[in-house]
Amino acid sequence: MNHELATALNQIIAQATPATAEQSIEDAFATLLAGTTPQPAPRHPVRCPVTGGVYAFVATAEEAQAWNDRLAA
Repeated sequence: MNHELATALNQIIAQATPATAEQSIEDAFATLLAGTTPQPAPRHPVRCPVTGGVYAFVATAEEAQAWNDRLAA
């Protein structure tokens, strides 16, 4: 009886699909971010024409100049 049970159990184990290893946190994060492109932080200041303080930051110098021109008008 024990031999038959062991044989049946071995057959079940042999037919079972092997378990896949769990995905690492690095791989999961890379999969999550796949296809995304990080945007650079805005670096060019837009200044208040009255106080000279920084009003906002924009991505390009041209955009900052356009903002500054509009605020000064």
